[in-house]
Amino acid sequence: MTAKVPLVLLPGTLCDSELWSHQVTNLSDIADVQIGVITKHSTIEEIAADVLRKAPPQFALAGLSLGGIVAIEMMRQAPDRILKLALVNTTANPPFEQQQKQWAATMKDVEEGKFIEVVQEQFIPNLFYKDHPKKKALQSKAMGMAVRVGEASYLNQLKAVASKPDGFEVLPTIACDTLFVVGREDALCTVEIHEKMHTIIPHSRLVIAEECGHLSPMEQPELVTGAMREWLTNV
Repeated sequence: MTAKVPLVLLPGTLCDSELWSHQVTNLSDIADVQIGVITKHSTIEEIAADVLRKAPPQFALAGLSLGGIVAIEMMRQAPDRILKLALVNTTANPPFEQQQKQWAATMKDVEEGKFIEVVQEQFIPNLFYKDHPKKKALQSKAMGMAVRVGEASYLNQLKAVASKPDGFEVLPTIACDTLFVVGREDALCTVEIHEKMHTIIPHSRLVIAEECGHLSPMEQPELVTGAMREWLTNV
């Protein structure tokens, strides 16, 4: 019997293990899955180091959005430990000035007790493809995840992303089998940025999910799980 691949999955901002529920259920025959925690520290470097401390000696790694940013930093810190890398609906860009201003305003609102309003009015509306047939149910699940993650962890995540390192310095050094996945309608981490990252890692594969926004593991779960199965089993 073939040994299972240790697999660490990193959620995005205000997401938890529910983001990856389809993948955990349907890849468990080939992978020993661990959900990494990316809520306890306020820099990308510290989050990455903390996940590495708790991860197996060697493992496959997949991260969505903020989780992908952390995954790139983990590749910087411990490239020899990561067997395979999947970057899902994410970006290698450093923070832009306009983004930093927006994140600072969001932090101020959250600190003033407007966490739920921020999630409902600023966060949730940008997550999903506008015409997704299950959009309302997906929005409800996203709200549930956000509430579970909570205000203090959100502030940590906002601080971390506002000071994130330039992932494009790391991409040319990545030698392991790499998968990119993005939703065609992702307004936060666009197809264009994934195509740019893909060209920097020549041995990588890019999968574009149609009728899909920012949370592809939930919006197009079968496609994402299938791509990840192929990635995990590819020798």
